[in-house]
Amino acid sequence: AAGRASARVSAADRSEVFLSIDMSGFLMKQSRYLGRWRKKYFVLDHGCLDMYERKADVNSKKFTRMELKVNTVTSYTNMPNRFTVQTDNDEWVLTAKNATEMSAWIRAIESHVYALYLEYTDEHLDEYWEMGSAIHEFYRMDSTSQPLAIRSEPSYDASRTGEGIFPGEVLEMTQLVEVAGKHFFRLADDRGWAARDHPVNGHCLFELVPGKVEEEYVNMRYLASMVTPLGIRFGPATDSIKTGEGIFPGEEYRFSMSFAPDGEDGQVYLRLADGRGWVFQFHPKNGDQLLEKIW
Repeated sequence: AAGRASARVSAADRSEVFLSIDMSGFLMKQSRYLGRWRKKYFVLDHGCLDMYERKADVNSKKFTRMELKVNTVTSYTNMPNRFTVQTDNDEWVLTAKNATEMSAWIRAIESHVYALYLEYTDEHLDEYWEMGSAIHEFYRMDSTSQPLAIRSEPSYDASRTGEGIFPGEVLEMTQLVEVAGKHFFRLADDRGWAARDHPVNGHCLFELVPGKVEEEYVNMRYLASMVTPLGIRFGPATDSIKTGEGIFPGEEYRFSMSFAPDGEDGQVYLRLADGRGWVFQFHPKNGDQLLEKIW
């Protein structure tokens, strides 16, 4: 479809990565009608959240299953360590042992929901392309705002993917759609959707970052004189969050795009052709060149 960035990891491959994030353990569950709390054993596996009376029952047929969907929503509550998981009309109210464990469960469940979203969009590519303008622009999130959850669909009520956008980050956007009077950006790396405006006060959360864009495949080498890996980032900015991966001294890499933002004294950001993210070509503090073109 028009507007889709090229040379990225397929949705099916990325879906498998997120579905591989399994989790199991004990949680307290509140009964729907009497409100009583009981200790249950839960297993999250390939898009399903299974609940057992005992850990020994795992792999038996003695379980209750919530099959996660694209519209599954996990939510924090105002009670310590308590959260909810809702799919359609089925809602489970759960309590973890501590805040760290609760956050781990929420991230894992949201990862599975995002995997299902990737499968869904791969199969339905993609009715949203007919709803709004295809763009190719870079936007910086307002530095005074709170982190923004990435959604699986262009809606404030859509499930969170488990990832977010942080103040000051610059991201590549490929579409702007209007749904029910609200505007949403499609992230170029297919991680999901971001609300353009604050859901309560309507304040615009992003500003356009002008600059020079060149779409050209080039091979470059990360200089062997560098002693540490160079972190890959989700967007073309030093403030953008690192993906957890990197490129290594002396090795060659293929890039599909460069972006030189206005007002950054010649800094150039390079997008890896395999879709893993962005790196900067020059050291952000001393301006030394980090990558050289291979002719």
